[in-house]
This record gives sequence, C-alpha cells and structure tokens, in this order.
Amino acid sequence: MKKIFKYKLLEEGDFGTWHVDLPCEHKLLRIDFVDDCQYKGWYVWAIVDTDNLAGVFRKFVNPETKYTLAEFNSAAGLIPHEMRVKEKQGVTLLSPPVYAEEQDGKLFIYTEEKVGVRQKYIIHFYKTGQQLPDNINDFEYIGLNRLWIVAELGLYTFVEKL
Repeated sequence: MKKIFKYKLLEEGDFGTWHVDLPCEHKLLRIDFVDDCQYKGWYVWAIVDTDNLAGVFRKFVNPETKYTLAEFNSAAGLIPHEMRVKEKQGVTLLSPPVYAEEQDGKLFIYTEEKVGVRQKYIIHFYKTGQQLPDNINDFEYIGLNRLWIVAELGLYTFVEKL
C-alpha cells in the first residue's frame, strides 16, 4: 500500500550537512520548512510503499534549495482553473495541468497558455498518510494545495491523463 509520509530533515554536526532517512523504495515529492502549532523545522514528503519498509536509505539534501517534483514552481504566466475539494474529479482543458496551488482557501490547477486539442484529465487530491492507488507512479505530480484547518492540510495534486 502506498502513502505519502512526512520525514524530519536532520542537521549533522557543524558543517551544515542535512540528511533524511527514507525507506529504500521512495519517491521524493517536496522539501519545505514548516512552522505551525505542531511542527517547526525542515521536512521531506515522499511516497513510500508501507508493505515494503525494509532497509533505510540516507539521503543528503540542502534545505535551502527549494525542491519539488512538480514541473513548475510558480503560477507566473499560467492560466488558473479553480477546482472543488474532491478526492477525484474530471476536467476538460486545452493544455495539460502543470502546476497546483491554493489561494485564499480555494484550490487551483494551472495550465500553460498554449492552445491544443481539448482533452480530459482526472485530477486527484491526496493528503499525507492517505492510501494511494497502486498505479500512483503513472500519475504526474503537479504541486501542493495548502489548506489551513487548525494546521496545514496539504493536498498533493496529481494528474491522470485519460
């Protein structure tokens, strides 16, 4: 069973070396700083297979380098499309979704301005710890929609092309 888990990024010694211990089989999604009522520090989010947690892989990272698996890291120059808060929904667009982010409590996906053939895409939202489908590696990760309900509820946004 695959899930998204959050791992604490740890600093070693006086040299500013940072690492995280992840299961051997993982897919890194993002690295970000958290400062809410429960957590404070650098964290890593990764897709892991909970049925295969044997073995640990020590990954060295620099937290100052903004990391996301999403192709785009900004909505600048992209066209917004507001989405409903539903785990799975279809949308027909002229170009594929490439970025996701929340604005004022609303969820958005973004497309490039290029005009193509109208095509249907399935947008999936998953939260940390939620069970993911077995074929999650076939989906494209496009970003994180952050909703605040006492603490951050991160909705990891994926696209499935039909």
